[in-house]
Amino acid sequence: MTIKEQLVLTPYFDDFIDYYKKAEILQDNCVLGNAAYDSVGVEDDLMTQVYIYDVVNRQFADINNVVQDVWNGSNTPKIAQALRKNGDTYLNTLAEFSAKRNVWTRLEYMYAFLVHRITGSGASYVQDHGYRNSVVTNEFWRCDTIDQMIEVVRGYIPPMYTSKGCQIPGFPKVTRTDLIMSNNTYNKPGKLYLCEVAPDLLKQLEGRLQYCEKNELRSPIRKIVDWMNGYNANKKFNRFAFQYSLFVADLSDYYDCVDEDSKVYYGTAARYTLDLLAEKKRGIKTMDRHDALCELIQEATGAKPKWVEHTLCDYKKFLYNRIPAGSMYAHLSRKTVFGNHIHGVNYPKGRQKWMLNTPYWDPNWK
Repeated sequence: MTIKEQLVLTPYFDDFIDYYKKAEILQDNCVLGNAAYDSVGVEDDLMTQVYIYDVVNRQFADINNVVQDVWNGSNTPKIAQALRKNGDTYLNTLAEFSAKRNVWTRLEYMYAFLVHRITGSGASYVQDHGYRNSVVTNEFWRCDTIDQMIEVVRGYIPPMYTSKGCQIPGFPKVTRTDLIMSNNTYNKPGKLYLCEVAPDLLKQLEGRLQYCEKNELRSPIRKIVDWMNGYNANKKFNRFAFQYSLFVADLSDYYDCVDEDSKVYYGTAARYTLDLLAEKKRGIKTMDRHDALCELIQEATGAKPKWVEHTLCDYKKFLYNRIPAGSMYAHLSRKTVFGNHIHGVNYPKGRQKWMLNTPYWDPNWK
């Protein structure tokens, strides 16, 4: 028997598939179209009022807005949202990115993508979610080369980071001087990495990608992530598993030499969800079980592995009935807006209806 045939699925599996299909409807009709969220047949208060649960293709998630804008320029697919969050003058920035198509090499695009990931991907859950504190959209459109981009980062004074959870781990102090390849000094590990380490890493990666193209090969996503983490290990500092996984998935969205249909590494939230979807079984390794579940999800939805990983993360938030704090969702009542999932009555974590009359309910929530 194959591992897929040995899996004992739980009711969460079918619920996840139902969630995926509803999120896909919202993506196709509302995110990429002009339909109102409450007009497309998705009967779910949480999904139609909180703009986390409306995407399955990772390219269209808000944390990928900057990458899409950099690549597509004036043809970015979510242009209405881009202007709403950045103002009409952002059209000029998009036009500048369009002009860079004849100027930038893959090295410049890779640097822009990696800077976006290392600085938090704009993941703020406020009005400018996806663009928060973006040095890429604020300044990189002025640059023609990676060297100019590096100088921008080195001298950048405004806030450059968004989400603490997405930032890179700090470097051990003993290795910092070993990483500096110039006469510059740094008081922040992020700038040290982006100005001294990342350019060398990307130049080596570019050589590997050129080799793949020359030999008509497509490199698996995991293989590149492993190589990048190996680079970090050789420099004697931490792996950037989460950020590198997002970055390589970005490359697979735009460059054929990276296999967009290959397996990805699963983040913490995705692994949490995968563990809900099937019973653990002795003799089957966790990664093998997760991969088999991913294949079953692909068969049921037509998704690519990188889309599945992204949607698994959102599904955990859905189970928890997450509504981000802050002004963007201040108008929503935490006592009435819930997801329509099969476990909403008795799920033991998060914000559930059955908790309304318990002492654990936050009295400050509406």
